[in-house]
Amino acid sequence: VEGSHTFLLSISISLEKRGLDVEDAATLEEALSRLKNTRYDAILLDLCLPDSSGLESFYQVKRLSGTAPVIIFTEIGEEDLAHGAIEKGAEGHIVKELASNESIFRRLEYAIEKSKVERSVRRSEKRLRIILENSYDAFISTDSQWNITDWNRKAEETFGWSKEEILGEPLST
Repeated sequence: VEGSHTFLLSISISLEKRGLDVEDAATLEEALSRLKNTRYDAILLDLCLPDSSGLESFYQVKRLSGTAPVIIFTEIGEEDLAHGAIEKGAEGHIVKELASNESIFRRLEYAIEKSKVERSVRRSEKRLRIILENSYDAFISTDSQWNITDWNRKAEETFGWSKEEILGEPLST
């Protein structure tokens, strides 16, 4: 999502040459319309668009982007704006004038791979949670100070405390 036609064309061509499927948008309205109907692997977002500027652009894109990483694309002097977006969940920041097409590609590639790994970890954690909750054995986990951090249903049945009552208590309890 880039407000400058020159940057938009240059980046799109460069990324397509490197094997990425690229859809571009020159306005926030166009980007939001596409985000409602399509899932993307990553989003490169200029925060100064013809119809929107600042963090509001990021908030609206982030709301519709699902788990796709959003990388902020700014000009020199807009670093504070980009840092504000990073604090609110943006994946990173690229300065247009300083980044080569290769570095933009690598940053997008890294964000896409990181997102895939995070989704895989969440799926694995969900499967593990299902297994532990349906186990015939009591399961208790603790932190490094031996305080209880997790407790399954069988542990509730075995020891008589609900998960809510026991979390944070010492294992010696």
